[in-house]
Amino acid sequence: MSQLRENDKSAEKVNLNNIPIPEALLVELFDALRTNAATTELLMSNCTMGDGGAAALAAALENNSTLEKLSIESNRVSPHALIRVFEALAVQQTLKEIKASNQQAQFLGNKVEMAITKAVENNKAILKVGLHFEFGDCRNRVAVQLQKNLDRVRLKRVAHKLSTGTAPTAGAAANGSSSGSRTGGFVGGLPGQISHLRQKSPEDEEEEEEEEEEN
Repeated sequence: MSQLRENDKSAEKVNLNNIPIPEALLVELFDALRTNAATTELLMSNCTMGDGGAAALAAALENNSTLEKLSIESNRVSPHALIRVFEALAVQQTLKEIKASNQQAQFLGNKVEMAITKAVENNKAILKVGLHFEFGDCRNRVAVQLQKNLDRVRLKRVAHKLSTGTAPTAGAAANGSSSGSRTGGFVGGLPGQISHLRQKSPEDEEEEEEEEEEN
């Protein structure tokens, strides 16, 4: 807990899977997560988390801008509390992956799935959602939004590479710029042409002198 409050860099990944945690301790932990700027991955599967802990988690997610991966699978979170968590993700829009399947209710219901779907559609940062959707329309819409977000990440990556590409040197730029010349910066004639401007070498001059003497 102190590591989270003090932004300890060694707590970049926190794994609390399969550890029963009382709700009061969960609330304290998530309160520390609000201002934490070191932890990027939080694993809390099968921690006996209920709606009280989920509400504290949602409040923390609205303020935390560092966390990128979150797993709360196999807990006791109700469908409506799950909505609150997914809506909280759209505030900072920095978390990229969430796993939240296998909760209190076996089926979420159409209204809950629609609400979670809308929350995902309002989130341009989330890339992976680990949650079972019973209704095909919700499942497809979530998949479409995740693909859009992935495409957005790829475009940003390409744009970054282009913006940081190595600029051509002054010499290369000068050679590439022919100032309207058909030779494109090459010295001599074009392919298929004979250059009449080749400078004479000493050997050429000696040959010419020998020819003149013979004549």
